[in-house]
Amino acid sequence: MAPSVTEVGVGAAVAIYIIKTVFDFVLKMVNKPKASAKMADNTNAHTVINDKLAKIAAQVHDLHEWHNVKDNDHVFSWYIRDSLTKTIEELNTNVERLAAAALTLTSERKKR
Repeated sequence: MAPSVTEVGVGAAVAIYIIKTVFDFVLKMVNKPKASAKMADNTNAHTVINDKLAKIAAQVHDLHEWHNVKDNDHVFSWYIRDSLTKTIEELNTNVERLAAAALTLTSERKKR
């Protein structure tokens, strides 16, 4: 019995698809960039990465320099601010005044 038209059509379609896939693959390989072009791209990428790493290293060094500053008591200056010290001293003075006022009130009540 002779093959039907649909059987030949399906076989031909599969053959055409396979040939197209092979040709697409071959064209990709032919048009692939050459090794020297890739090496130039890699060299540029390495240069960019090295520049960025150098910038990061400089910034880390700057941060270390800023945070390594100490005052006369050998305490890092960024750790305790002068304004904090002043606020604590004012708070201490106010607590002493409050304690004195409380003692005065207590002694006044005892006299009554």
